Amino acid sequence: MALGPGYCWKGKGLECCREVALKAALLLPLSGAAREASRLFDAASSQWQIGMAGAVGLLYGGVESAARALQIDWVEAFPYLQVLEFEQLEVWAEERKANKKK
Repeated sequence: MALGPGYCWKGKGLECCREVALKAALLLPLSGAAREASRLFDAASSQWQIGMAGAVGLLYGGVESAARALQIDWVEAFPYLQVLEFEQLEVWAEERKANKKK
């Protein structure tokens, strides 16, 4: 069953798209803080604030709790997390535009 980009499907030998992206990011020459922010971004995937048009940003309270649970320095990881958040929102915005054209 193919669900398309942006969906995770752990069945029939397929790997979750988030896991693939995280593994790829961890292979890049990242600073320690950027690496930890990537790990935190993946762990906090359930912490998106959803509005009428879709996701509008992360719920930082929940993400900060995840950072504590993972023992990640929140202050150090936060700027990197904001970049990841912005980029994800841009991807979703482009996907919405493309879907409206169909």
